[in-house]
Amino acid sequence: MIKKYIPFLISFLLMAGCGADSTASKSADTSGKTEIASKTKNTEKTENSQADSNINDENNEPENTAVLVVDMSLGNPDGEAEHLISRFDYGYDGQLTVGTLAEGLTKLTGLNFAINDFTSEKGGASVDWSLEASFLAGLGDIKQRQEFFVYDSESLTWLMLDSLYRSIIENFGDPELPVYYSMDGWKTLKLKDMSFISEIPPDLQYMGSPFFFAHSDVKGEDDNVTQGDPPENTIQADPPEEGFSGEASWWGFYLNESDNKSLNISNFNGSSFSFQLNAIDGDTFEGSAAVDGNVAEYMDLVFVYNGDEISVTLSEQRDDSYEREIFVDLYYRTYN
Repeated sequence: MIKKYIPFLISFLLMAGCGADSTASKSADTSGKTEIASKTKNTEKTENSQADSNINDENNEPENTAVLVVDMSLGNPDGEAEHLISRFDYGYDGQLTVGTLAEGLTKLTGLNFAINDFTSEKGGASVDWSLEASFLAGLGDIKQRQEFFVYDSESLTWLMLDSLYRSIIENFGDPELPVYYSMDGWKTLKLKDMSFISEIPPDLQYMGSPFFFAHSDVKGEDDNVTQGDPPENTIQADPPEEGFSGEASWWGFYLNESDNKSLNISNFNGSSFSFQLNAIDGDTFEGSAAVDGNVAEYMDLVFVYNGDEISVTLSEQRDDSYEREIFVDLYYRTYN
């Protein structure tokens, strides 16, 4: 259960007094849903890739163009600078709504951005996620596309929440437009297999994964760090096809089957990751390792990444200034 974040409350109180942006308005369609609407948005040319063919029909010229934002920063505050955020032109007809953006992201990524409803009654964009959305229902038979490949359910969740959030504020013209998330009829959004957050209430403004990561160690009234259940498994997925040129990811669950040892890595943001290592003699190590290329360090632990395997070395500094290796183990990524 999520505790009370003081920074969250401050942010919420500040934003609650803000009215809706002039580019956002509401209008009911024939089904009675309230829509977030925008004026026609003509954008400059955005990034092109093989994914463009998934969302744009060359034979039909659309009336309008929106921008879909795929955010794979996964908590990294420097996502833009490190090219972890991509933008794609998306042609559509009629009025631009949150539903239009969710449908476009589904076509672009192959993931299911299913939502039940959306409204502007809180002076921003409130989105009610469907239980069929991929981060809630799981991937099932969905085969991930190479450009948007993730290794575990936590990164899948952040990718989907951040991508719809960024697409909304990108297309409705206000980076401070309040966005709120809920699920299954405006209920609290319950998150699975997350390392430090288990739910997002419908009245808590969603401000992107970097904000949540920055406040992941904020304590509640009982002085306990707010946490969800630690990730148990990687998502069911095949590894990227050979020749995939995307940046290697540390994310995943690794096993040393010969000695029944395991390594779980989450929250990789380009410069660090969280880990839980079950090593020799039942010893368990937990922490946040600093990443430099394919090498990461945490105190006397050194991780070396090599595709689907990671070597882990624990050393100690002796009095005679020489290091002694306590163990060197090799862990292999698993796919459920």
